[in-house]
This record gives sequence, structure tokens and C-alpha cells, in this order.
Amino acid sequence: MSTDPDRADVVRLVTTDGVRDIEVTDSDARSLAGKHLSAVGFYLANGTDESVDRLTAFQGARIADLELETDPDVIDALDDSGELDVGELYPSRRADWR
Repeated sequence: MSTDPDRADVVRLVTTDGVRDIEVTDSDARSLAGKHLSAVGFYLANGTDESVDRLTAFQGARIADLELETDPDVIDALDDSGELDVGELYPSRRADWR
């Protein structure tokens, strides 16, 4: 794996426009994407007030002009539809060993 902080990686974002896999070159944006996806996963696993507070911390946050989703009802709907896979921040790096 490259250590270049400005390398291009495709990351999974949970946005107000749905789940999107987009290329991100900025290391801060990749970090934000990872923290948000972690908060989404924590919410889905726990559904507590604390997990909703973790989502709320991302209100108004944007990556590549896409607003990150923070509404628990929308996240639940994305999860129920099967569109959401919080285990895949970097979908292009998926191991093909199966």
C-alpha cells in the first residue's frame, strides 16, 4: 500500500444522495470518510443515543460536494435495502481470495 497522503483511493460514502463510491485524493477527506463510516457502523450495531450523537457530529460535513448522511431513519432504510455495507471503506481494495 502506498504511503502517499494524496494518492487517489475509491472510498465508500454514505451521503444524503445514497451510498456512493468515489475517488478521493485528499488524506483528510479519506480520514473523515472513515470516521463517518465508523459512526454509521456504530449506530447500526447499537442504535443508542450515544450512537446517534456520533452521527450528529457529522452534520453538514461534505466530501467532494456530497453531504454525509446523519439521519438515523435514512441510514436504517439504506441498511434495510441492502445498499449499505459499512465494512467496505475502500471497496476497490477488497480481497479476492474466496
